[in-house]
Amino acid sequence: MVEMIDLVQPLDNSDDVCHKISDLFRALSHPIRIKIVRELNRTPSNVSSLRDILGSSQANISKHLNVLLESSLVERKREGVENIYRLVNSQVLELCCCALRCIKHQLQIEINLLECLDTAESQFD
Repeated sequence: MVEMIDLVQPLDNSDDVCHKISDLFRALSHPIRIKIVRELNRTPSNVSSLRDILGSSQANISKHLNVLLESSLVERKREGVENIYRLVNSQVLELCCCALRCIKHQLQIEINLLECLDTAESQFD
């Protein structure tokens, strides 16, 4: 069983903790936002750069950046005439890696099940 880290102890109501966790997952619940997080980890960028790298419209990138801003995962700083976005909390990358490990584990279970089914099917040949 995974223990809750000390950072959540100040939140006295477990519903508050669950809502905070849910909010974080909601902020990352779109593939474009995960790609933005990955790119901003590499280097702070403006909307135009992200648009070019990700191949999405400027309006779409801006919409997803606003979700990440509202969740405090990224910040925006004005530099001249541009807004530059940067990743505030790199721990979100660890969360993405953890998600990949979970997916890998689930796929391994499915592979094992397929192998069992192949074995069972061969008994009917």
